[in-house]
Amino acid sequence: MRPALCGEPALCGGRYRPHDGSGNRPVSRSDATAPALPAAARRRSIRNSIRQAPALYVMIGIVILWSLVFHWVPVYGITIAFKRYTALDGFFGGEWIGLKYITDFLNDPFLWRLIRNTVLIGFLTLAFGFPAPVIFALLINEMRKRWFKRLVQSISYLPHFIATVIVVGLIYQFFSFDGLVTVTLQALGVDADFLGDPGWFRPLYVASGVWQDVGWGTIIYLAAMAGISSELYESATIDGAGRLQQARFITIPGIMPTVVVLFILATRNVVQTGFEKAFLLGNPAIYETADVIATYVYRRGILGGEYSYGTAIDLLNNLVSFAVVLAVNKLAVRIRGEGLW
Repeated sequence: MRPALCGEPALCGGRYRPHDGSGNRPVSRSDATAPALPAAARRRSIRNSIRQAPALYVMIGIVILWSLVFHWVPVYGITIAFKRYTALDGFFGGEWIGLKYITDFLNDPFLWRLIRNTVLIGFLTLAFGFPAPVIFALLINEMRKRWFKRLVQSISYLPHFIATVIVVGLIYQFFSFDGLVTVTLQALGVDADFLGDPGWFRPLYVASGVWQDVGWGTIIYLAAMAGISSELYESATIDGAGRLQQARFITIPGIMPTVVVLFILATRNVVQTGFEKAFLLGNPAIYETADVIATYVYRRGILGGEYSYGTAIDLLNNLVSFAVVLAVNKLAVRIRGEGLW
């Protein structure tokens, strides 16, 4: 006996519903013949929706307004990178000079020092700071005492909520010439100038960043691990797999899509070292390793009043960062078949 088709009365409650001709969902006659909602009716529907939930629309409106004022309107300001900007002429005035400031930066005597310091700090931060939350999340996931697991998570989250200026203040308290670490090492016969020696800037910068963000970074990975089916672990246990084997063949592959996405996003920081910590922790005596593009833009663009020059440098830096993300995403798609897009 031939089964009833979707277009037959047997499947449609005794009513004939013709197909749309593409083999997809059948279209009812009411759908096919219903006229489009008039513009006036749509406007009334929107007004009624606003009357029913005014607080919701107020909150949405505030977010949209905030985004427009602080994210979209200022985008026009990048035009001063191609103008001879002065405060008197404003954003809409000034002489157009094209790529002059970008060319000047590429011929800047400090260019290679800035690139070297920025890329090295960014690469070290990626090399040590990115795997740390993954490893820490794997260790937390193996804990069996729930109260101890929550305690460790809570303690590891706390540094993330400490402001960068306070973190740098703690570094000064521990590593200055009369700091706890320095005095202890001197008592042991070891002399070290942590804040005045250019060689110590990168270790302090990277280590403090890892300490501050390792706990917070585990949240996403722990959430990804929670989504892995427990049946996989039960089957592995029955097959005689140990905890290390389960982590290697179940947990890590299960969170790998999340790891890939976060790694792609993290690569943009290789050429975009944060300004705040580099500015607070650095000083002219250690510019050889501490001076990065962000601090140089601040000195030349803000303190020096060369707003167009600083904007051009920052624009170029962001374009390179975007290109790095595109390249890494393409590489991830080619290797694993998945990426951001």
